[in-house]
Amino acid sequence: MTERNTQPVRELYAYAISAKRYALFNIDANGTPVIRKASQHGLGHLMEPYDDKDPATGVPDPATPLRKLKLRRWQYDFWWKLVDAQLKGDPDIVPSDYHPALSFPALGRYSATSKVMLGWFKRHNEGRRYEDQVRPFGFLTLLFGRNGPLGPHVNEETDGRPGPGRPKKPVEVAPVAPYEKDPQAAAAKAFDRVTGASIERDRLQTCQDMIGGYPVSAEEKFLNGGPYDRGTTRRRHIRAKSVRGIGKEANRVSEDGMQLEDCQLSI
Repeated sequence: MTERNTQPVRELYAYAISAKRYALFNIDANGTPVIRKASQHGLGHLMEPYDDKDPATGVPDPATPLRKLKLRRWQYDFWWKLVDAQLKGDPDIVPSDYHPALSFPALGRYSATSKVMLGWFKRHNEGRRYEDQVRPFGFLTLLFGRNGPLGPHVNEETDGRPGPGRPKKPVEVAPVAPYEKDPQAAAAKAFDRVTGASIERDRLQTCQDMIGGYPVSAEEKFLNGGPYDRGTTRRRHIRAKSVRGIGKEANRVSEDGMQLEDCQLSI
């Protein structure tokens, strides 16, 4: 005879931002969220800015061990802040300065597992001893440039002179660095993988920059899934105009991109 579970049943709530970005939680007697499950989607590519020995102030310790939640402490803290803002009626205004480490440059970790990615360090490796180079299958530090609206713009030039009335052209950077866990050290070694030029720290996105737009992530697969939409989403109807096989090299799409004519869809 199995033992009956005598634990009280608690109402479980869900906070969904977009596909794979959601949290399940209870609300305690004080109206405080208790995270039961949350996703790493959109966060897992970032190296942790701080660990569980230095948690954010004002965030209660997880009721479930982090290993069972499958979250890093910084990810748990962030989801708690997201849910807390939702319960307070400010879902689109989530503070991202609740921990000093979030003001440091955001880091990602990659491995030089392909010729393309190792090629990012061609300029860096020139003239260095082999043991000092970034080598095949070695770890790389990926940083994130302040591009687009976050970056500077300059006037397009014609024959070396600014063109009259021409719109300003964004200055793009593609920052990388040899592997470093310390964001300060990585930022000091950051360079553009295209030009080889060093990159100033103010051209690098911080963790605050990276997570600032997370609560308003769009759900492109459904209608009523815009950044500030609320309520029930609706299915989109898609008709494929052509099909192109990509074989077993699907993992190369992220490196080489896909031409629009390779997959034409109408929505």
